[in-house]
Amino acid sequence: MSSPQVYALFFAACGVGTIIYGLFVRRRLGAMRGTRTLNIADLTAQPPGGGVTCEIKGKAEPGPAGQLQGPYSGKPCVWFATKVEERWIEHRSHNGRPRRRRRSRTVEEKSSAPYFQVRDATGAAVLDLRGTKIDAPVQTHRRVVPVGQGGFKEFAIEFLRNKHDQELVYSEVIVPPGQPVYALGKGGPHPQTGAPMLTEPDSGPFIVSTRSEEQLTQRTSARMIASYVVGGLLFAGGGITAGVLALV
Repeated sequence: MSSPQVYALFFAACGVGTIIYGLFVRRRLGAMRGTRTLNIADLTAQPPGGGVTCEIKGKAEPGPAGQLQGPYSGKPCVWFATKVEERWIEHRSHNGRPRRRRRSRTVEEKSSAPYFQVRDATGAAVLDLRGTKIDAPVQTHRRVVPVGQGGFKEFAIEFLRNKHDQELVYSEVIVPPGQPVYALGKGGPHPQTGAPMLTEPDSGPFIVSTRSEEQLTQRTSARMIASYVVGGLLFAGGGITAGVLALV
C-alpha cells in the first residue's frame, strides 16, 4: 500500500471517529433536552436509596468539609483542583533532519473531596461529583516557572535529558461559594440520612457545570454540528482520494 493510500485511509478513519464523537455529543444533548428539572425539595419524595434522573439548578455552598481555600490562590471555594504540568521542547534528528517537538507531562494533580452542596429556593442537596468532571470551573491561578536557567550544571542536565526551554506550569480551578450550578444526575434521598443528594445516574451522562443549561445546550449543539461537518468532510475526502488512487 502506497503512502498516499495510507493517508487517504487515515483521513477516512479520522472522519468516522469524529462522526462517532458527534453521536456521543448528540446523546448528551438529548439528555439535557429530555430531562426534567426538579426542585431540590422534590428529591426527598423519592424512595430511600433510590432516585430519579433529573436536573437541579442552584448556587454552590460548602459541603460536609466546610468552606475551603484554593491552595495556590487562597480564594474561598467549595471545591478545588490543582495541577502541575512539565513542558519542554525536545530536539531530535529524523532522517538526518533536526526536529523540534513540544512535549508535556502531568507531574501532580490534586483536588478536594468530591462533594459540595447546591441550594435553590426549596432547600440544599449534596452533590456527589464521583463519576464526572466539573465543566468550566473558575480558573483562579496559573503560573509558569522556567526550570534550570543560568548555570552550567543546569545546562548540562538539560542537554543530556534532551529537554530544552523546560518549564513548570502551576494551575488551579475552583467552584466559589454562590456560583450558579447546573447538574444532571440521579436525585433522591441519602439512604441513611434521608437528606437530598445528586449522584451519578445508572445510565446516561452525568453533568455538572458552572454554565447555565441554556449556555451548555448551545455549546453542545455547536459541537455536535461541527463534529458531523468535519467528520463528513474528512471521511468524504479520504474516500474520494482512495478511489482516485485506485483508478490511477
